[in-house]
Order: sequence, then structure tokens, then C-alpha cells
Amino acid sequence: MAAEVFVGVLRVTIMVPHSRSLKDRRQAVRSLRDRLRSRFSVSVHELPGEHPGRQDLVCTTGGSDGALVRRTLDEIRRFVDADVRTYSAGVDLDVFPWHPEALWIDDPDESEEPWDG
Repeated sequence: MAAEVFVGVLRVTIMVPHSRSLKDRRQAVRSLRDRLRSRFSVSVHELPGEHPGRQDLVCTTGGSDGALVRRTLDEIRRFVDADVRTYSAGVDLDVFPWHPEALWIDDPDESEEPWDG
């Protein structure tokens, strides 16, 4: 039997209060994103937004121990909160077991023939 897999997702809305320009904000966000990737070995993505002073970051990670995945995301949250150039304006965090067999949907129109490319 395969080990259970847990997926963790952390969405943080950050504000850059002392940025005077879009370039300043982008630099602060890019620096935080790169430090998160390097320090925690997680995937970090910026979500598009409409508010010029706000940026949503999504961090994802996974593993066979749900508690460890949760601790990693909690550490990331504390790391973001400790950044002096930004502050957290909202946080969503979830850890859940991943069941790939639940993702398969039978498509009656799908051909059984292998694809040649």
C-alpha cells in the first residue's frame, strides 16, 4: 500500500506600505517570494490582483506527514509576518489528504487508442 500524501496550501495577502512605486512593491514581493522558495523549498506563486498595494502569494508543499506539512506552512506564515517590508493582510491555510484516484473521470468520448504524438 502506498503512503498517504498530504498537500498543504497557504495563501497570504501581503501589503507593502512603504512602497512609493510599483517597482518598489514588485521588488519587495519578489524578494519575499525568492526567500520563501530558498528557505522552505516550497512552490510560491503570485496571483494576479487588481489592488496596486496588495499582492496574493500562494505557497504549496506536500509530504507523507500532515502534521509536518502544517508546521512548515505555519513557519512560512511566521516568516512572512516577520518581514519588515511587508505585512500580512489575510491568511488562508489548509492541509488535506490527496486522493488521486478521486480525480479520474471517465470520459465516454475518450479514445482507448494510444496517442502517437
